[in-house]
Amino acid sequence: MSGGDEVAERRPSVRILAASGRTLPQPAQLPEDAVFIRKPLSATVVYQRLLNVHADGAAILRST
Repeated sequence: MSGGDEVAERRPSVRILAASGRTLPQPAQLPEDAVFIRKPLSATVVYQRLLNVHADGAAILRST
């Protein structure tokens, strides 16, 4: 069981965003709703993916 799988099992409401510059995980290696970004990445890419990961992301990210 990966760390992402453990989080998904213990806290199903937590959304997972994974990033790596070394490996590209196979779909079975991440929880079903996880989002993967390949490094190097820009702030714009992280922002866009966070909006995709969190249903209310726009409200949360823009309110700070």
